Amino acid sequence: MKLARHLRATYPILLATIALVGCIASSTPTPTLTPVPRLTLDLLKNADYRLSDRQIRLTNGIYQERVGFVTPTVQLWDHPLAFADLNSDGVEDAVGILENDGGGSAQVRILVVVLNQDGIPKHVANAGLGDRTKVKNIRVDGKTITLDVVTHRPEDGLCCPTLDATWQFRFEDNKLALLQ
Repeated sequence: MKLARHLRATYPILLATIALVGCIASSTPTPTLTPVPRLTLDLLKNADYRLSDRQIRLTNGIYQERVGFVTPTVQLWDHPLAFADLNSDGVEDAVGILENDGGGSAQVRILVVVLNQDGIPKHVANAGLGDRTKVKNIRVDGKTITLDVVTHRPEDGLCCPTLDATWQFRFEDNKLALLQ
């Protein structure tokens, strides 16, 4: 009998507590996830890149600096370009080619990896591809970057590579390593 009376007395308090908790829980806003903006060619063409010992900023895909009588130029190629999630954060990053023309006859091609940091391009790795190597295609599978290139045979002139080849690089710890 005492138990029944006790339950009848505490029952309204229990119901009021449950109702109050329900009201508080339903009025708490649910956080929404804002998608990270994708990297675009335009963003890549106006990003910072680190080459050897210097930091440069491209403007509309080009960086030029007058040095004496020469004007070294660095340019981002529009094609080939690949987008894939290289650092496993669920957001697509970019892989592209820079051409570094130091003002002489050399045209050094550089493979670059640019991570997407909350919609801002961040250049983290590069690998030299040689003078006047033609890059026909870039493919990404996981952390493996595959390039279809035309490079130099021993008998080729510097102007005119003729050897079709496939090169693979592994992206790990913000570095590129040649696999072959």
